[in-house]
Amino acid sequence: MELLRVEAERGVLLSLENRFVARVLLEGEEECHVPDTGSLLRNARRGTEVFVRRRRGLGRRTSCDVVAAKLQEIVGVDSRLPNALFAELVRREIGGLRGELVEEALIRGAGMSYRADFLLLSPGESPIIAEVKGVNFVDERGIALFPNAVSERAARQLDELVRMTQEGFRALLAFVIMRGDAKEVRPYYAMDRSFSSRLCAYRDRIVYKAFGTRLEEREGALHFSFAGELEVKPCLA
Repeated sequence: MELLRVEAERGVLLSLENRFVARVLLEGEEECHVPDTGSLLRNARRGTEVFVRRRRGLGRRTSCDVVAAKLQEIVGVDSRLPNALFAELVRREIGGLRGELVEEALIRGAGMSYRADFLLLSPGESPIIAEVKGVNFVDERGIALFPNAVSERAARQLDELVRMTQEGFRALLAFVIMRGDAKEVRPYYAMDRSFSSRLCAYRDRIVYKAFGTRLEEREGALHFSFAGELEVKPCLA
């Protein structure tokens, strides 16, 4: 089942200037933005095939974005795409997700303000605050690990989600796997113990779900297809 289509052209990775800028060979050598909050491309070799999307805009230093790389298979590296994929999952009511979807919802109350990736509203039910995390690192066991870079923001969001459950909301943390070779999802304790310990501690307060996707390149575009639900094991390394 196809969820999303993203126009992209093939290129060759030449080098990483820094965490967010790569030099890519397209028609010529160009600088491309790497919109990945993780660190997957840091260990990619020169010559790795990448998929880029042309972008134009005032204030942009680069003319393109790297959206995926060909590693063992095509792996998504654009951290903006998991939200679009999650929205599509809700629209198709996959994995029990249903309801009116409010994106970038600002929730205000007495002494509190919270901006969520999504708010799911269903008549007669408590609203669901949903935060979405893209996952693109899979180890040799086939286990998807998150995060693959230290993320104080992700740890803080877990605290905030628990706090919002005390205000009458339900909380959902959705992992969207940006590759098709993962078997399950676990916290990456060796990378970020703060987030990982919270993920385990809050397992009875926050609902965890994980959705696999598979990427294919056809006719000048990347096609993201639903690859099934995965089990989240929040207390295993």
